[in-house]
Amino acid sequence: MRRLVEENKLDPKVIKGTGRDGRLTKEDVLAHMSSVSPQPKAAEVVKKIPVPISKPGIEGVRREPMSRIRKRIAETLVTAQQLRRC
Repeated sequence: MRRLVEENKLDPKVIKGTGRDGRLTKEDVLAHMSSVSPQPKAAEVVKKIPVPISKPGIEGVRREPMSRIRKRIAETLVTAQQLRRC
């Protein structure tokens, strides 16, 4: 119940508790969430923003040579893909 309140950034003082001594229950929080108009979460808002595709040579894109370990990993992955195709 506490997790629901924190994740959805609810104010527990606004929700009326029906538990013992007026405590909040999970059902109280869920009922409050269903009665309040849903607000889009940050992740949903980010998905709606169009992201430009970066192309090499565009200002702000930095290209660096691969480290030795990255080169070795890339070589191993390419070899594995080629062996799988045979």
